[in-house]
Amino acid sequence: MKLEKFGDLILKATEPQMVLFNLYDDWLNSISSYTAFSRLILVLRALHVNYEKARMILKPSKTVITQPNHIWPSLKDDEWVKVEVELKNLILNDFAKKNNVNVSALTQMEIKDIILGMEFSPPSLAKEQIKEIEK
Repeated sequence: MKLEKFGDLILKATEPQMVLFNLYDDWLNSISSYTAFSRLILVLRALHVNYEKARMILKPSKTVITQPNHIWPSLKDDEWVKVEVELKNLILNDFAKKNNVNVSALTQMEIKDIILGMEFSPPSLAKEQIKEIEK
């Protein structure tokens, strides 16, 4: 997992030390554990798909800070909702571009599978592949 927070910590280290981070930061104070888990999966998947764009979404300006004991930017709940939508769009647009499909043609189940990182062909691609095999 390539995160600035951990990289900086490693580079600044002068001796071995134990550190403890909560991957959810303090999210559980205001959202359910299911929502926190879903947010974490979304953030990690977006970072995997396009690290630079995901970083820009998570921290769009210098005014967005990350508390010293946190991994993720310190955002309000309504700001997190906007970030989650942008991260979801980043993931789906990347998939659509790579597979030459329209995002609006994807089902909710396919969207969930894409966000979770499952490998599959959307039905439109699968039909084309079957036609090619039949020829």
